[in-house]
Amino acid sequence: MKIYISPSVQDKNIGVGNYGTEEQRMNQIADVVMRELAKHKNIELKRNQPNFGANDIIRESNNFNTDYHIAIHSNAGGGQGCEVYGYLDGTNNNSVKMCNRIYSKVSALTPSKDRGIKDGRHLFEVGDQIIGASTLIEVAFHDNWADATFIIENIEKIGQAIVEGILEHLTLDRGKDVSLIQTVVNKPVTVVKPVEKIVYVDKPVEVIKYVDKVVEKVVEKEVKIKVKVPVEKIVYQDKFIEKEFTFKELILEILKYIKRLFKRA
Repeated sequence: MKIYISPSVQDKNIGVGNYGTEEQRMNQIADVVMRELAKHKNIELKRNQPNFGANDIIRESNNFNTDYHIAIHSNAGGGQGCEVYGYLDGTNNNSVKMCNRIYSKVSALTPSKDRGIKDGRHLFEVGDQIIGASTLIEVAFHDNWADATFIIENIEKIGQAIVEGILEHLTLDRGKDVSLIQTVVNKPVTVVKPVEKIVYVDKPVEVIKYVDKVVEKVVEKEVKIKVKVPVEKIVYQDKFIEKEFTFKELILEILKYIKRLFKRA
């Protein structure tokens, strides 16, 4: 299922207060939508770029062969509330169904009276020039103080509401499997705490058996083992010095010792 997410590219539309631009705020909402939809299987996503013009958006959406084109905007003109535009041709098509699902979720959040679902076939991102089933969301009015504040303070919730509407349409209206992608969780590794034990490297086979048993469940094999290593028998006979080794160091020491034994044999 291919979905094209198209946040507003209108960087000249300035909202009241510290709203900033329509482009800025709608891209923040689109970030949430993209992040959440990406968690679901059988959904392929593409998104417009802030430097796109209207023709670029239409071209990329159609080249993507999108199933659904979702445009996200904020409104202006002195009104208030949410409205959603779709391809209302008198049939219960997928654009209409998607509009209903998204509108029910977003309008439930807004602080003011909402404006309903409207025919958007005259709009560039809704009309016949778009291949996919199209929906254009006007979240709320950025030139209305209450609406602008609502958008600024609820970016995450608005994005989540749009995602809920999309998923509800895909599952309930279309019967699609868009369940969450199962993430692979590594099984917990039992880590053996560092141990101290005196072992004698003049019995290398026993040492290796002991070390194997201790570190068989340790991934890094960095268990510290205190070992008595025989001093070279030059001055004193059968004397040992005490050293601390990691597993790897210990094995190397054992191998060195075995090599010396063979040389003396």
